[in-house]
Amino acid sequence: MLNPIRFLFPSEIHTPSHLRVLYVSTFFLRLAFGAVILLLAFYAPSELDPALLNAQNIHIGPNNTNFQIHINETFENSSYSNYQMENCSLKSAKLKDSLLYNSSASECKIENSDIFNSIIVNCTIQNSKITECTLINCKLISSQTKGSMAENVTYSNSTTSSMYSSLLNVAIIAVPYPFAEMATANIFGMISDKIGRKKVIVFGTSLAACMVAAYTFTTNIWILAILHGIHGIGAAATVAPATAMIADYAHSKDRGRQMGLYDYSTFCGYILGPVLGGFAHNLFGVQISFYIVSGILVVSALILYKFVISEKINTSTKHRFIDIDEFKAVFKIREIREMFPIWLIMSTLIGIAVTYLPRIMKETGTSDVLIGVFFGVAGLFLGLLQPLWGRVSDKVGRLPVMYYGVFSVLGIILILLVFRREVELLNPVVIIPLALCGLGAGAFVPSALAMMADNSPQESYGSAMGLYSFALGFGSFIAETAGLLIIWFAKGDAINGLLYFAAALIGIATILMIKFFISQHIEKIREKKEK
Repeated sequence: MLNPIRFLFPSEIHTPSHLRVLYVSTFFLRLAFGAVILLLAFYAPSELDPALLNAQNIHIGPNNTNFQIHINETFENSSYSNYQMENCSLKSAKLKDSLLYNSSASECKIENSDIFNSIIVNCTIQNSKITECTLINCKLISSQTKGSMAENVTYSNSTTSSMYSSLLNVAIIAVPYPFAEMATANIFGMISDKIGRKKVIVFGTSLAACMVAAYTFTTNIWILAILHGIHGIGAAATVAPATAMIADYAHSKDRGRQMGLYDYSTFCGYILGPVLGGFAHNLFGVQISFYIVSGILVVSALILYKFVISEKINTSTKHRFIDIDEFKAVFKIREIREMFPIWLIMSTLIGIAVTYLPRIMKETGTSDVLIGVFFGVAGLFLGLLQPLWGRVSDKVGRLPVMYYGVFSVLGIILILLVFRREVELLNPVVIIPLALCGLGAGAFVPSALAMMADNSPQESYGSAMGLYSFALGFGSFIAETAGLLIIWFAKGDAINGLLYFAAALIGIATILMIKFFISQHIEKIREKKEK
């Protein structure tokens, strides 16, 4: 009979003490990163920068304020200009340069007007600002809505503020982080091969702590974007050296479990980070919350500096300090080369979820605390199962576990795409299979990490794990850049645009996994023939 504790923690293989410290520090590091993701989503301004409004040629509201005031009246089949209407009813009318408040309008054309707390049905609205209204079967042209409910609405060069503007600002701030991480990941991996893992990890953690504190000095989206990019450099300096250190010290037969433990600490940090961010934001406000997170990063850096051992650096062979040839050599390994695009897609899907979902939930009225708890609960099972999937991959092989992880994510996205309304209503017929797919969603990561280490020479572990960090960074960069473009062009339909993009990506990943399986099978046949 299988003993699950013995299966996950075999007595004959021990985790080195400094790796345990690394996992604890990694937890604090990812706790901080998870909190920052949520806090920045809250911190992003709700309104568009004027330059962005001008770029889309959106000019909203009446041209003047010399209104004729009308209360409790009915207007039909005529044109009205410079009117202020309160508690009125419009039908088949044309309204221009006016203010409409607490009224109803049907089959009308409204131009250059402000509309508040009204019900608008079967209307065309142009160059107007719509606040806290209900829109049904309408067409919006060069207009802006804020805090409104919309059903069957067509948007043409219009914004759905604050949802649209908030998501766009989140995307602008988010994009530089993965770009910087992607650009520097392998560099830090190779640097760690030369000067040691510990120094690079401590540097990256310290840099991240400084950037998180710096967020509090500005609300300008462009400056926040620059700071977030530097923060990404700090993140890149922690991931590749940490995974390389595990590859250095983990027993070859236990590497999958150790990668699972590392990913477990990472997931737990990301899971509890949004919970921390949500509660801290609710209790202390965003600026104090950033200082709390910065303090956590400082503690993490001190733990690493004090308790993680410094490696002996091999100086018998002279290397170029940044040796791009090592990166090329690692990428020539067939298993890594064929698995890399799949890893990239999985990272992109993660990036879409963690970047945009918190702000979408906030704009739909979900409380800060509930958003944090949602992310915590949703990710808890993923994190708890990481060591299990790593250990299973040690026993049954890396590929079957990787397949299971990709197909589980495919199931999640298909359910969200086909049964989105039922998911919103928490229909158990849909939620139960969604949860079952969620249990396998974390199977890909530890098995893929272990496969990279299995097929890389020991002296290039840093470069190999740099690919892992590069994929995380590049995947997030794709997610956030594509999200920026989808939000910019889709406007009111941005959520559906993001969902269809995710579906296309997981479809490609599934095809690549099948191709990977076939190539592996062919290679095994070839090796048998050669023997």
